Amino acid sequence: MKPIHVLSALIIICILVSCKPNNEKTDLYRKIPPYQLKSDFNNLLERISAINPDPYNNCSRPHVDSLATEIKNKLTDSMTVLQYYRLVRSFVSAFNDGHFSMFLPDAYENDFKTKGGKLLPFNVAIDGKRIFISQSFTADTTIKTGREITAVNGISSDKLIDDMLNFISGDSGPYKMQSLEERFQILLWRVYGFDNNFDITFKNGMHKIITGVLAQKLNIDSAAKQDFNFTLIKVKQQPIGLIKISLMETEKKEAFDKFLQTTFAAIQQQQVKTLIIDIRDNGGGSTKLVSALYNYITTKPYSFGISESYFSNGKLKTDADTTLTIPAAVKNKFSGKVFLLSNSGTYSTAHMMANSFKYYKLGVIVGDSSAEKMRISGEVTTLTLPNTGLTVYCPSSVFALPNSTGANSRLHPDYQIIPTLNDKLYKKDTVLSYCINLISRSNN
Repeated sequence: MKPIHVLSALIIICILVSCKPNNEKTDLYRKIPPYQLKSDFNNLLERISAINPDPYNNCSRPHVDSLATEIKNKLTDSMTVLQYYRLVRSFVSAFNDGHFSMFLPDAYENDFKTKGGKLLPFNVAIDGKRIFISQSFTADTTIKTGREITAVNGISSDKLIDDMLNFISGDSGPYKMQSLEERFQILLWRVYGFDNNFDITFKNGMHKIITGVLAQKLNIDSAAKQDFNFTLIKVKQQPIGLIKISLMETEKKEAFDKFLQTTFAAIQQQQVKTLIIDIRDNGGGSTKLVSALYNYITTKPYSFGISESYFSNGKLKTDADTTLTIPAAVKNKFSGKVFLLSNSGTYSTAHMMANSFKYYKLGVIVGDSSAEKMRISGEVTTLTLPNTGLTVYCPSSVFALPNSTGANSRLHPDYQIIPTLNDKLYKKDTVLSYCINLISRSNN
């Protein structure tokens, strides 16, 4: 082979780089032809059927099939990835499963932020089909907490809620509504493309053009969320331990083990007789972390699941599991009363923890009903659609949990406390307050 002249080589390299098909800057908003869009959608349908043993666990198959047909019939023109996402996201949500989800490539939101895109400068609380401001990031002092928004850019609050719920995956209404509250600003952009300036209609009919704020400035006054922490609460001179666990990621197992060692040593030293474990809004992770915690709070054998269904080499398998885990003997094991705080945001592994906690009578649960049923999905597989680059999460297993009394059974707390609109607007933790009062009464 003859050597290539340096200048010629540089020219060739430049041509290749400029023609690179996946270059973010040139391809970000390109139009994708219908045949590629249809190919991606058919690919998605085939992969779901091959991966998930029961994708219709939480939904109506005729409804999902009808929605799939409707989407296929709309794939007649070229679309950008963002337009395609807006069309197909509702299909993924129709499975009513938080482990089914779809995400835009990071480049889209990164591009939005790089260009100085601004989001609605309010956090919101939702009550039914009504939207209220829970926090304002504007300098306008007339916009106060509790003020009701009836429309954004001419779209009524009830339609906003209905449309945006189609972009959220989940099994229960409270879980989806809470997710909508948390993602309201970015969903206005994802669903409608609303950004920078917003025409807000308030309850009294008054309109205001509100300038948005940079995404990075939202939630600027909130503290960094810790995966787990421990605090002591004094009630009538009696110490109560409070353990907050926000996430249970596998890679945090070593740090969690160290946290448990120091925490329960402190509990022993402070002579704590009552412990509150808060797993509200915990999105899950690994049951290994739950088992590590159980080693400190119980001697009772337990299980997280009684069966698992999945595909193996293309064949459906269901493995029953009747074995129980025996908690290990650890230093500073706790022998007092344990209370668990749970809510509609307690999800996946955290939901399995709450269920086992109640089924094996490890203590008392205070809060809201569960985000999932007693038959849940898990073991998420990540799919990338080849032509659009969209990422889809698809669960590959279905688990039956202890305490299941039927396909639609749910976990209910011993004391159900549902936060009111006023609680959400003014950040009142009525669940924790109720639990502390319950402990105080039981100690009298």
